[in-house]
Amino acid sequence: MEHGRNEAVVSSAGEACILSEAEQALSDEFLEQVRAGAKPDLEQYLSRLPGSEARLRPILEGAVLFGAEVARFKREHPGTSIFEWLGRARKRKRDRRT
Repeated sequence: MEHGRNEAVVSSAGEACILSEAEQALSDEFLEQVRAGAKPDLEQYLSRLPGSEARLRPILEGAVLFGAEVARFKREHPGTSIFEWLGRARKRKRDRRT
């Protein structure tokens, strides 16, 4: 499947959708806010692109949930890289099998 140069293909709830350039820009802006630790107003962002709510809502909601999980991880494991932690967890799981 070919897509235009200014489109992004994302998958949400098992379904792929194509984001327009404007939807991608709005998503990127929202994600930057979440990464920075802010709590952007989901409804305010969605209202900026009428007609895009159905495509953007699951993506933006997922970003909020993921951001909350990352923040919780940082609180519970200060100074630990999530990749380092995942590597140790995988090793423990493998060790239990043997």
